[in-house]
Amino acid sequence: MSSSKITRWTWLLAIALAAMPVVVPAKDKDIVRLTIDLTDGTIVKGTTTLQKLPVRASMGDLEIPIGKIASVSASGEAGKVIIKLDNGDSIAGELRANRLDLEACFGSVAVPLDKVVKLKVAVEQEGVAKFDAAADFSAENNPTGAWSYGWCAKPAAEFHLYRTKDAKTAQQYPGLVAWTAESGAPCVAFNGGKEAFHPDNTITYMPGQFGFHPGPGGEYSVVRWTAAKSGHCKIAGAFTGISGYRSAPPTTTDVAVYHGEHKLFSSFLNLQGKGNKADFELVEPVEQGDAIDFVVGLGNGSYGWDSTGLNAKITLSPVEAK
Repeated sequence: MSSSKITRWTWLLAIALAAMPVVVPAKDKDIVRLTIDLTDGTIVKGTTTLQKLPVRASMGDLEIPIGKIASVSASGEAGKVIIKLDNGDSIAGELRANRLDLEACFGSVAVPLDKVVKLKVAVEQEGVAKFDAAADFSAENNPTGAWSYGWCAKPAAEFHLYRTKDAKTAQQYPGLVAWTAESGAPCVAFNGGKEAFHPDNTITYMPGQFGFHPGPGGEYSVVRWTAAKSGHCKIAGAFTGISGYRSAPPTTTDVAVYHGEHKLFSSFLNLQGKGNKADFELVEPVEQGDAIDFVVGLGNGSYGWDSTGLNAKITLSPVEAK
């Protein structure tokens, strides 16, 4: 091969290498969690020991560290996928594996890759636990894991669990599940379906949305997270008004986040000059058994038009040894 051809191929190789995304594998002790949507509508969640995902792309055969993958989804072309990395890069190609081996809550499972519609990857550091009020919602149990749903007469007062599932809501809106007091309100609700629902033609619950509503006697609706161990909490999310469908009045209420009796955050929705959303990002040390409460009240003294969406994520990190 002539020197000019060698130079040319060296130059092309340099361009190809520069175009390839830089990926670094997860640390050995990191936990890789997968959420997989299958073609039959099933969702499987679990952990994997898989280190790299083999992919055939236009640039050749790649071994992509799974800890750097944000998601994998079908491209629309038979057998092809789009892999999005956590640095924003995307790779189009074909998977060179037949299955993914997971450890799920019900045991070991092998997921055929040709049945996967979408795959999401989350990497957690050893000892760090993550919680999501919407993603962790249970239609069967209250409490469920670290979360419990209930009400109190006022913030930081005695907490009462919701004991009733609203069967009427489930019949009218398949996929929308509500936990309530015996009277029907206060309550919490989650839309686990694939379409938006509009209870009473005044509220909008989008797919995957979690929300709550106070009671007619002034009861505060409470979503409680309880710390299983001591550590440092990062608490982030937002309260959002979800009333206002078909020209109904917007949500008008007060919202807050409490650590026990200590108020960490408070605001209003569409009252006191505030808008329809209240974002929060907090850092708080907790002891084992401590409660973080997300609270919605009456706001203007009336429990009408108070339906409020809640996005609440908590990251619990261990206390560093001194």
